[in-house]
Amino acid sequence: MNENVLKNDMRQWFKQIANNNLNVEEQMRQHILENKALVRNINKLFKQRNITGVKRIISNHIQLKLLNITCEQCQQINVVKKEDAQPKCIKCKHILTLPSKQIKSSTRRKCMYCNNDVAPFAKTVCVECYNQVEVEYDW
Repeated sequence: MNENVLKNDMRQWFKQIANNNLNVEEQMRQHILENKALVRNINKLFKQRNITGVKRIISNHIQLKLLNITCEQCQQINVVKKEDAQPKCIKCKHILTLPSKQIKSSTRRKCMYCNNDVAPFAKTVCVECYNQVEVEYDW
């Protein structure tokens, strides 16, 4: 295949990943170019004409390292690194809210009927609810 055809194919593929949003595409390119080892691998695979390999490592990098966050104030889509402590919007400099990770606590459990705390070794039903609701199964 001609090198120009490969480059055009890669451009079209990258536009699809960025959802045809030029701003998102530019931000993703900038984040990729910051990672010199990734750029070396991309160039090596591209010289070998291994386009599927290039697409695979770019997709993995985007999935593992980058987040698309929409600013609540100006609705600008921002591409930020997952490890950024307080990412800011490029347009309005508002601090972006990262998606929260729900961490299950192993020490606190709630009753499935009334949402009261139960012991960590209990079967998620408090004593009051166990006495009020006739549980059909035997524990």
